[in-house]
Amino acid sequence: MKFSDKRITYLQMIESVVDRMSNISANIKGFAVAVVAGITALSFANISFTVLALSFSSILIFLWLDIYYLGMERKYKYFYEQKRKGGIVDFKLSLDFKESELKKARATKWQCITSKSIYYFYGPLILLIAVILILKFKGVM
Repeated sequence: MKFSDKRITYLQMIESVVDRMSNISANIKGFAVAVVAGITALSFANISFTVLALSFSSILIFLWLDIYYLGMERKYKYFYEQKRKGGIVDFKLSLDFKESELKKARATKWQCITSKSIYYFYGPLILLIAVILILKFKGVM
C-alpha cells in the first residue's frame, strides 16, 4: 500500500502524540523514584508518621497519573494502527472508542493497572514505603 504525503503527515502527527505520552510516563516514574528515595532518607530522621503517610499518598498520585497516561498511550497506538490500515485522513485526534475497542487496544483501566510496567514498578515502591511506615509506626526506626 502506497501512502500519500497527507497520510504520512497524519501518521507522524499521531506518532508524536504517542512519543509524548511515553515520555510523560517515564518522567512520572522518575519523579516517583525521587519521592521514594526522599521518603527513605527522611525515614531515618526524626520525622512524624503523619508526614511519611502523606508522602506515601504522593506515590499513589503518581501511580494514578501513570495509569492514565498508559491508557492514553495505548489508545493512540490503537488509533494509529486504525489510521495506518486505511482509516480516513481527517487530521482529527478523537479517541471516542467503544468499550470493545478499548479492550482491543488494552486501554481499559483494569488492563492498564495490571500492566507489567505498572505493577512491576509501583508494587515494590509501595511495598517499600509500607514497610517504612510500619517500622516507623512500631518505633523501630
